[in-house]
Amino acid sequence: MSSILLTRCIPEPSRLPKTNHPPNHGFFLTAVQPVSFRCLLVLLPVIGRHHFTTSQYLLSSWHGNIPCSFTSVTCDDYGANTHLNLSHLGPIPLDIGRLTSLVHLDLSSNYLIGLIPHSIGNLTSLSTLHLFQNNLTGSIPTSLEKLGNLTILDISKLEQSICFKPLLNHVSGSIPQQFGKLISLRELRITNNNLSGPIPASIGILANLFILHLKFNKLFGSLPSKFNKLTRLSSLSLSNNELEEELPKDVCLGRSLQYFSLCNNHFTGPIPTRLKNYSTLIRLRLQGNQLTANITKAFGIYLHPNFMHLSHNNLNGEISWKWECFHNLTSLRIANDKSSGEILSIFGRMAQIQVQDLSSNNLHGEIPRELANLAMLVELDLSNNAIMGNVSIEIGLLSHLTHMSLASKNLSGSILVQLGSCTSLLSLNLSGNKFQRSIPPKIGNTQVLEVMDLIYNIMFDNILGDLGSNIINLNTTYDRGYKKHNDFSHCRANLLYDSYRKCDVYNFGVIALGTVMGKHPEDYISQECLSFAMLLKDVLDQRLSPSRLHLQDAKHMVSIIRLAFACLQADPRLRPTMGQVSMSFAFKYA
Repeated sequence: MSSILLTRCIPEPSRLPKTNHPPNHGFFLTAVQPVSFRCLLVLLPVIGRHHFTTSQYLLSSWHGNIPCSFTSVTCDDYGANTHLNLSHLGPIPLDIGRLTSLVHLDLSSNYLIGLIPHSIGNLTSLSTLHLFQNNLTGSIPTSLEKLGNLTILDISKLEQSICFKPLLNHVSGSIPQQFGKLISLRELRITNNNLSGPIPASIGILANLFILHLKFNKLFGSLPSKFNKLTRLSSLSLSNNELEEELPKDVCLGRSLQYFSLCNNHFTGPIPTRLKNYSTLIRLRLQGNQLTANITKAFGIYLHPNFMHLSHNNLNGEISWKWECFHNLTSLRIANDKSSGEILSIFGRMAQIQVQDLSSNNLHGEIPRELANLAMLVELDLSNNAIMGNVSIEIGLLSHLTHMSLASKNLSGSILVQLGSCTSLLSLNLSGNKFQRSIPPKIGNTQVLEVMDLIYNIMFDNILGDLGSNIINLNTTYDRGYKKHNDFSHCRANLLYDSYRKCDVYNFGVIALGTVMGKHPEDYISQECLSFAMLLKDVLDQRLSPSRLHLQDAKHMVSIIRLAFACLQADPRLRPTMGQVSMSFAFKYA
């Protein structure tokens, strides 16, 4: 009965002006004309049937003769009630198909459950349908083919966030072949669901399509050849599916493409040749496939991207000098491929670049000093290549660097003193090279440096007192196959193998020992063999000698020393966690 009354509450179309879509989220019903005051009151029993608390909350404010002041009611400039925000409704009512005058239906960002009702196909005036960020299940009803006026369809799922409770759509089944009848469709977004099967060829009929996002599903098969008819497509995202075979040569013929993401699929063969001259292309993500293109020829001088991620493919060839025209590039990742040649000085002219990852390729030669011109560079990874020679002094002056990895085989010389000026540096990996001498004390000036890996170099001197306590992950183990490679402090922090779970316990051990010794314990913890009996006998501050303490205090002191000793184990896997340390104190001294 309530649903019938709802339908009668929607009057015939009038000449009232249309209103803008409201910016806030919720359950919105937007009619061609206003919803009457009487209709608002009739809605309450329908709401209460699914969510009694919501009904009572609304009813508390729905009194008087000014409905525009009611909670969850939005009015236009003429005082007409045009939108309703009815959150937390439960399932979508089957009778929603009776609201045949609706133009905009926004059910997003609620906790709607259950199926998408077939009756939505009766809303033939509908222009936009937003169902994203809910808990919907089941398949996409084929009745949506009747929505010939639909321009936007969004059934996406909220991507993971640590700040909000996730709203998870779990729409499954295949993409209906009937979608080809939605000829007015401009935006189709069905991301982060459980869709399977191939992408229907009928999608290629949607000549007005501007945005197509189907990422994070289980779609398989090849891309339909009719994709070349999507000449107005600006954004195409099919990443994180099971798609395969070669990409169509004429994908997106219209040259309107700005965002192209096919990453983490199983595509093979070359990169489509037409991409090389797409002057509109801004973001390109092709990583995580099996593409075999020659990067020397794959990209032309007309590209102006600001983001390129091509890693984890089988790309070969040399980076071309033509890339110096990529003035807008902010992020370039070509890692774990088969690229060769030298690292060209043209990279130093990419003034906007912030991330440069060319790791795990076949690059050779020296690191060009022109990289020092990249004032905005935040991440630099050239590891696992065949680069050689000294690192130029200028590289150490990149003040915005947070992560730098030059792990290789042939870099030599001294570690740059200038790295102490990289005040934003969080991690530094110089392992597997031929660096000599000691670590410059100025590196201890980096206020936020946490991870430093210097394994397998030719270094000497003890550096514990120079680096400061902020470096919580220090790997300086030497290779016993070489002569005293990194022979300083090799029994100390080797935490890169045990993650951050035990990153604090080593520092705790140093501080605890320093407290009971009355001095810095550097001379003892740097020894290859550390004996607890030797430690207690020879280094204990005489003011804390067991003979001068009460029995219970002496036992506590021995327990602290044992605990500190455990925290200084050379193998981080043998150390306790900080949680275990805390529990030990709580148990013994409660």
